[in-house]
Amino acid sequence: MSGSLSIISSLVDSAVDITSGLVIWLTARAIRKRDPYMYPRGRTRLQPIALVSDISLA
Repeated sequence: MSGSLSIISSLVDSAVDITSGLVIWLTARAIRKRDPYMYPRGRTRLQPIALVSDISLA
């Protein structure tokens, strides 16, 4: 192992990218699932929550 910080930073950057994509994908999936009885207005308000969590990861 070289112990280079660039390798570690690249690994962390890739992990954050994957986590960010996963959060956005799960949010899009939750928005598509509609339950008009529990959520009569829909789940579109989940999108800003996903964006804030995505920004906080970066």
